[in-house]
Amino acid sequence: MLSPIQKLLAHASNERSESDSAYFAALMYTGEAVMKLAIAGLVAAVQDDREAHRYRLESRLVRANSLGEWDGVLDDVLTGPSAQFLDRGAQATTQALTERVGEGSWQIDALRGLAESIDRVGLDSLPSATRRVQGRTWFKEFVRLRNGTRGHGAPPASAWRQEVLDRCQPELARLRADERQARDVIKANEPENDSDMETSGTLEEWITEAKEIAEQLQEYEQPQMQVRSTQIVANRFSSVGWTIVPNHYQR
Repeated sequence: MLSPIQKLLAHASNERSESDSAYFAALMYTGEAVMKLAIAGLVAAVQDDREAHRYRLESRLVRANSLGEWDGVLDDVLTGPSAQFLDRGAQATTQALTERVGEGSWQIDALRGLAESIDRVGLDSLPSATRRVQGRTWFKEFVRLRNGTRGHGAPPASAWRQEVLDRCQPELARLRADERQARDVIKANEPENDSDMETSGTLEEWITEAKEIAEQLQEYEQPQMQVRSTQIVANRFSSVGWTIVPNHYQR
Protein backbone atom coordinates (compact mmCIF):
# COMPACT_ATOMS: atom_id res chain seq x y z
CA MET A 1 0.00 0.00 0.00
CA LEU A 2 1.23 3.46 -0.85
CA SER A 3 2.58 5.53 2.04
CA PRO A 4 0.07 8.43 1.56
CA ILE A 5 -2.85 5.99 1.74
CA GLN A 6 -1.42 4.37 4.87
CA LYS A 7 -1.12 7.77 6.56
CA LEU A 8 -4.67 8.74 5.58
CA LEU A 9 -6.07 5.47 6.93
CA ALA A 10 -4.14 5.93 10.17
CA HIS A 11 -5.55 9.45 10.46
CA ALA A 12 -9.07 8.13 9.85
CA SER A 13 -8.56 5.52 12.57
CA ASN A 14 -7.61 8.27 15.02
CA GLU A 15 -10.63 10.36 14.03
CA ARG A 16 -12.88 7.39 14.78
CA SER A 17 -12.29 7.90 18.50
CA GLU A 18 -13.25 11.58 18.14
CA SER A 19 -16.74 11.23 16.66
CA ASP A 20 -18.68 9.47 13.90
CA SER A 21 -18.86 12.64 11.80
CA ALA A 22 -15.10 13.19 12.04
CA TYR A 23 -14.49 9.55 11.10
CA PHE A 24 -16.81 9.83 8.10
CA ALA A 25 -15.13 13.03 6.89
CA ALA A 26 -11.69 11.41 7.20
CA LEU A 27 -12.86 8.41 5.16
CA MET A 28 -14.22 10.76 2.50
CA TYR A 29 -10.83 12.47 2.22
CA THR A 30 -9.15 9.07 2.01
CA GLY A 31 -11.54 7.98 -0.76
CA GLU A 32 -10.82 11.13 -2.74
CA ALA A 33 -7.09 10.53 -2.42
CA VAL A 34 -7.43 6.90 -3.58
CA MET A 35 -9.52 7.96 -6.55
CA LYS A 36 -7.18 10.74 -7.64
CA LEU A 37 -4.04 8.64 -7.21
CA ALA A 38 -5.52 5.81 -9.28
CA ILE A 39 -6.67 8.12 -12.08
CA ALA A 40 -3.43 10.13 -12.11
CA GLY A 41 -1.47 6.86 -12.33
CA LEU A 42 -3.50 5.70 -15.33
CA VAL A 43 -3.05 9.06 -17.06
CA ALA A 44 0.70 8.80 -16.48
CA ALA A 45 0.60 5.38 -18.21
CA VAL A 46 -0.68 6.95 -21.45
CA GLN A 47 2.22 7.03 -23.91
CA ASP A 48 3.17 10.02 -26.01
CA ASP A 49 1.48 10.29 -29.39
CA ARG A 50 1.08 12.83 -32.13
CA GLU A 51 -2.37 13.92 -30.89
CA ALA A 52 -1.03 14.54 -27.36
CA HIS A 53 -3.75 12.58 -25.55
CA ARG A 54 -1.84 12.49 -22.29
CA TYR A 55 -1.31 16.25 -22.34
CA ARG A 56 -5.05 16.74 -22.98
CA LEU A 57 -5.95 14.51 -20.02
CA GLU A 58 -3.41 16.18 -17.75
CA SER A 59 -4.81 19.56 -18.70
CA ARG A 60 -8.32 18.41 -17.75
CA LEU A 61 -7.11 17.23 -14.36
CA VAL A 62 -5.25 20.45 -13.63
CA ARG A 63 -8.30 22.52 -14.47
CA ALA A 64 -10.84 20.17 -12.86
CA ASN A 65 -13.15 21.95 -10.42
CA SER A 66 -15.05 18.88 -9.28
CA LEU A 67 -14.50 15.21 -8.54
CA GLY A 68 -16.85 14.33 -11.39
CA GLU A 69 -14.31 15.71 -13.87
CA TRP A 70 -11.77 13.19 -12.60
CA ASP A 71 -14.25 10.39 -13.23
CA GLY A 72 -14.72 11.70 -16.77
CA VAL A 73 -10.97 11.48 -17.33
CA LEU A 74 -11.05 7.87 -16.08
CA ASP A 75 -13.70 7.01 -18.67
CA ASP A 76 -11.56 8.60 -21.37
CA VAL A 77 -8.51 6.57 -20.34
CA LEU A 78 -10.36 3.26 -20.08
CA THR A 79 -12.74 3.39 -23.04
CA GLY A 80 -11.96 6.61 -24.92
CA PRO A 81 -9.43 7.38 -27.65
CA SER A 82 -6.62 7.43 -25.08
CA ALA A 83 -7.11 3.74 -24.23
CA GLN A 84 -5.14 2.53 -27.29
CA PHE A 85 -2.07 4.42 -26.09
CA LEU A 86 -1.92 2.91 -22.59
CA ASP A 87 1.32 1.28 -21.58
CA ARG A 88 1.25 -2.52 -21.47
CA GLY A 89 2.12 -2.44 -17.77
CA ALA A 90 -1.28 -0.83 -17.09
CA GLN A 91 -3.31 -3.48 -18.89
CA ALA A 92 -3.92 -5.53 -15.72
CA THR A 93 -5.29 -2.45 -13.99
CA THR A 94 -7.54 -1.48 -16.88
CA GLN A 95 -8.82 -5.05 -17.13
CA ALA A 96 -9.67 -5.09 -13.40
CA LEU A 97 -11.67 -1.88 -13.82
CA THR A 98 -13.49 -2.72 -17.07
CA GLU A 99 -14.17 -6.46 -16.77
CA ARG A 100 -17.55 -7.47 -15.39
CA VAL A 101 -17.15 -9.69 -12.35
CA GLY A 102 -19.49 -11.31 -9.87
CA GLU A 103 -19.50 -12.93 -6.44
CA GLY A 104 -16.17 -13.39 -4.67
CA SER A 105 -14.41 -10.48 -6.41
CA TRP A 106 -12.96 -7.48 -4.61
CA GLN A 107 -14.81 -5.22 -7.01
CA ILE A 108 -18.28 -6.31 -5.96
CA ASP A 109 -17.30 -6.41 -2.27
CA ALA A 110 -16.05 -2.83 -2.46
CA LEU A 111 -19.13 -1.72 -4.38
CA ARG A 112 -21.50 -3.37 -1.92
CA GLY A 113 -19.81 -1.63 0.99
CA LEU A 114 -20.14 1.67 -0.83
CA ALA A 115 -23.78 0.91 -1.66
CA GLU A 116 -24.51 0.35 2.03
CA SER A 117 -23.03 3.75 2.86
CA ILE A 118 -25.09 5.37 0.10
CA ASP A 119 -28.25 3.78 1.46
CA ARG A 120 -27.44 4.87 5.03
CA VAL A 121 -27.22 8.54 4.09
CA GLY A 122 -30.54 8.44 2.24
CA LEU A 123 -29.33 8.54 -1.37
CA ASP A 124 -30.75 6.35 -4.12
CA SER A 125 -29.74 2.72 -3.72
CA LEU A 126 -27.40 0.93 -6.11
CA PRO A 127 -29.18 -2.16 -7.47
CA SER A 128 -26.26 -3.13 -9.69
CA ALA A 129 -24.23 -3.99 -6.58
CA THR A 130 -25.96 -7.38 -6.46
CA ARG A 131 -25.14 -8.34 -10.06
CA ARG A 132 -22.01 -8.53 -12.16
CA VAL A 133 -20.29 -5.18 -12.02
CA GLN A 134 -17.29 -3.27 -13.32
CA GLY A 135 -14.64 -1.92 -10.96
CA ARG A 136 -14.93 1.50 -12.55
CA THR A 137 -18.48 1.77 -11.16
CA TRP A 138 -16.99 2.28 -7.70
CA PHE A 139 -15.51 5.61 -8.80
CA LYS A 140 -18.82 6.88 -10.16
CA GLU A 141 -20.71 5.87 -7.02
CA PHE A 142 -18.08 7.36 -4.75
CA VAL A 143 -18.50 10.69 -6.54
CA ARG A 144 -22.22 10.45 -5.92
CA LEU A 145 -21.70 9.67 -2.23
CA ARG A 146 -19.21 12.49 -1.82
CA ASN A 147 -21.39 15.06 -3.57
CA GLY A 148 -24.44 13.91 -1.64
CA THR A 149 -22.77 14.36 1.76
CA ARG A 150 -19.97 16.89 1.50
CA GLY A 151 -20.41 18.52 -1.92
CA HIS A 152 -23.05 20.69 -3.60
CA GLY A 153 -25.72 18.02 -3.19
CA ALA A 154 -25.37 17.66 0.57
CA PRO A 155 -28.73 17.83 2.42
CA PRO A 156 -29.37 20.63 4.95
CA ALA A 157 -28.65 20.06 8.62
CA SER A 158 -32.37 19.98 9.43
CA ALA A 159 -32.88 16.95 7.20
CA TRP A 160 -30.01 15.11 8.85
CA ARG A 161 -31.33 16.01 12.30
CA GLN A 162 -34.78 14.64 11.53
CA GLU A 163 -33.36 11.46 10.04
CA VAL A 164 -31.20 10.88 13.10
CA LEU A 165 -34.22 11.42 15.37
CA ASP A 166 -36.29 8.97 13.32
CA ARG A 167 -33.58 6.34 13.54
CA CYS A 168 -33.08 6.86 17.28
CA GLN A 169 -36.76 7.03 18.23
CA PRO A 170 -37.29 3.24 18.74
CA GLU A 171 -34.15 2.96 20.84
CA LEU A 172 -35.12 5.98 22.96
CA ALA A 173 -38.58 4.50 23.56
CA ARG A 174 -37.02 1.24 24.69
CA LEU A 175 -34.67 3.07 27.08
CA ARG A 176 -37.59 5.01 28.58
CA ALA A 177 -39.52 1.77 29.10
CA ASP A 178 -36.51 0.16 30.78
CA GLU A 179 -36.13 3.18 33.04
CA ARG A 180 -39.79 3.06 34.11
CA GLN A 181 -39.53 -0.66 34.79
CA ALA A 182 -36.37 -0.16 36.89
CA ARG A 183 -38.07 2.57 38.94
CA ASP A 184 -41.06 0.34 39.59
CA VAL A 185 -38.82 -2.50 40.74
CA ILE A 186 -36.89 -0.22 43.10
CA LYS A 187 -40.08 1.24 44.51
CA ALA A 188 -41.60 -2.22 45.05
CA ASN A 189 -38.51 -3.51 46.86
CA GLU A 190 -38.00 -0.37 48.95
CA PRO A 191 -38.56 -1.24 52.70
CA GLU A 192 -40.97 0.83 54.76
CA ASN A 193 -39.09 2.97 57.25
CA ASP A 194 -41.15 3.86 60.37
CA SER A 195 -38.29 5.94 61.74
CA ASP A 196 -38.91 8.47 58.97
CA MET A 197 -42.44 9.01 60.28
CA GLU A 198 -41.17 9.30 63.85
CA THR A 199 -38.57 11.81 62.77
CA SER A 200 -41.23 13.75 60.88
CA GLY A 201 -43.48 13.85 63.96
CA THR A 202 -40.61 14.97 66.20
CA LEU A 203 -39.76 17.74 63.79
CA GLU A 204 -43.33 19.02 63.86
CA GLU A 205 -43.23 19.09 67.66
CA TRP A 206 -39.97 21.04 67.55
CA ILE A 207 -41.51 23.60 65.20
CA THR A 208 -44.58 24.04 67.46
CA GLU A 209 -42.41 24.45 70.54
CA ALA A 210 -40.22 26.99 68.79
CA LYS A 211 -43.28 29.06 67.86
CA GLU A 212 -44.48 29.04 71.48
CA ILE A 213 -41.08 30.17 72.73
CA ALA A 214 -41.04 32.96 70.17
CA GLU A 215 -44.46 34.19 71.31
CA GLN A 216 -43.38 34.16 74.97
CA LEU A 217 -40.25 36.14 74.15
CA GLN A 218 -42.31 38.67 72.24
CA GLU A 219 -44.70 39.11 75.23
CA TYR A 220 -41.73 39.59 77.59
CA GLU A 221 -39.90 42.05 75.36
CA GLN A 222 -42.84 44.46 74.92
CA PRO A 223 -43.05 45.66 78.64
CA GLN A 224 -39.27 45.71 78.83
CA MET A 225 -39.13 47.99 75.80
CA GLN A 226 -41.76 50.30 77.39
CA VAL A 227 -39.71 50.57 80.63
CA ARG A 228 -36.56 51.34 78.67
CA SER A 229 -38.36 53.97 76.61
CA THR A 230 -39.77 55.71 79.76
CA GLN A 231 -36.31 55.78 81.35
CA ILE A 232 -34.77 57.33 78.27
CA VAL A 233 -37.44 60.06 78.13
CA ALA A 234 -37.03 60.79 81.87
CA ASN A 235 -33.30 61.23 81.47
CA ARG A 236 -33.77 63.64 78.61
CA PHE A 237 -36.31 65.79 80.52
CA SER A 238 -34.12 65.79 83.67
CA SER A 239 -31.31 67.31 81.69
CA VAL A 240 -33.46 70.39 81.06
CA GLY A 241 -34.94 70.65 84.59
CA TRP A 242 -38.19 68.76 84.02
CA THR A 243 -39.53 66.02 86.31
CA ILE A 244 -41.78 63.22 85.02
CA VAL A 245 -44.85 62.40 87.12
CA PRO A 246 -47.23 59.74 85.83
CA ASN A 247 -49.37 61.35 83.11
CA HIS A 248 -47.89 64.81 83.99
CA TYR A 249 -44.76 66.84 83.45
CA GLN A 250 -43.53 69.22 86.21
CA ARG A 251 -40.95 71.94 85.88
